[in-house]
Amino acid sequence: MEDQKFGTEGTDEFAVFYERYFNRIFRYAYRRISDVQTAEDIAQDTFCAAYAKKQDFLGHAQPLKWLFSTARNKIRELYRYAGRRATVPLEELELGREELRYEVKELELTALATLDRQEWELVKDYYLYGVTISELASAEGITENNMRVRLWRLKKRLRGY
Repeated sequence: MEDQKFGTEGTDEFAVFYERYFNRIFRYAYRRISDVQTAEDIAQDTFCAAYAKKQDFLGHAQPLKWLFSTARNKIRELYRYAGRRATVPLEELELGREELRYEVKELELTALATLDRQEWELVKDYYLYGVTISELASAEGITENNMRVRLWRLKKRLRGY
């Protein structure tokens, strides 16, 4: 089984896990960021965090899900930091970009009126960032068919709203 539970032995097990899943975490980050260097940094930071908590991580029931969650948090952290570091004065912002940002925020607020945060993240991962059904299913610990049904139901709820 691909997502097997690893023991708490040592670095060799972690190295095997790193080799097996680094590219998946990198692709996930790249789909959300669209910058190769930043996606590599996110993936590397994710595995550094896993290594720092190696004993807990390798003994985790679903280590791949842990990695995806950590990568998502690293991306959020990056956006929060970038938002604080913005140096462009408001007067220089293009009106079109501002309107687009408003539309995205409005979409998110509308979706969150119907879905909870975790469901909305799932929808965004699939429909906006291109994360595959198999990657989402693996991260959630469910079958691909169950993930398809879950996404279909979430989409139906959004349409109904």
